[in-house]
Amino acid sequence: MAPTRARQSIDEGDSSGSDEDPQSQERLALERATTLQASLNKKRDTKRKSIEAEHAKSVKEIRAKIENAAKIRKTKVAKLHSSHMERLLALDDRRQKIEGLIIASMKRLHSATNNIQSELLAMYEGRTAEIEELVDISIEGPFEDSETTLVEKV
Repeated sequence: MAPTRARQSIDEGDSSGSDEDPQSQERLALERATTLQASLNKKRDTKRKSIEAEHAKSVKEIRAKIENAAKIRKTKVAKLHSSHMERLLALDDRRQKIEGLIIASMKRLHSATNNIQSELLAMYEGRTAEIEELVDISIEGPFEDSETTLVEKV
C-alpha cells in the first residue's frame, strides 16, 4: 500500500509542478524516491527487529522449557536411582540372612553327621569287640571243630 501512495503523490507532484524546469523535477523525484526508500528501509528494519525480538523470545521460552524438562528428568532419574538402591540394599540384606540360615543349617547337618558317625563308630567298635570275644571263646571253647563253631555262633 505504501508504494502505491508514494507513486500517487509523485504523479500529483509532476502535474502540479509542470511549469518548473526539468532539473528541479528530477531533484524532486530523486528526493521523493530517497524518502520512499528510507521509509521502506525503516519499515523493513522495524519488521526485522520485531521478528528478531519474537525469535529471541521464543528461543528464550524454548530454552527455559528444555532446562525445566532437564531438571524434571534429572529429579526423576535421581528418585529412580534412590528407589533402586533401596531395593538393592533390601535384597542384599535378604541374601545375607538366607546365607546365614544356610550356614547354620549346614553346621547343624555337619554336627548331626558327626554325631551319627560317632554313634556308628561306637556301635561298630562294640560289635567288633563282641565278635572278637565270640571268636576267642570259640577257639578256646569245648568244640574241637573250630569252623563249625564259628558258623554256629554267628
